[in-house]
Amino acid sequence: MTTITVDLSPDEYLHLCRRRLEMTQGQLARRLGVARGSLTRYEIGESPVPPSLIEMVKRMAEVQQ
Repeated sequence: MTTITVDLSPDEYLHLCRRRLEMTQGQLARRLGVARGSLTRYEIGESPVPPSLIEMVKRMAEVQQ
């Protein structure tokens, strides 16, 4: 198996993980305990994504595998 490594910005990573989890912004926001508007701002790069949020989403995506 070939592994491909791609550098993603935190907002791109958050969006990609949410899509992989097959969740809407509202669903993921509720799971993470943040407002949907905040999640939207994180995904479009308007606000910096808190590192703790990235870790939570990363763990959720790993469990999904």
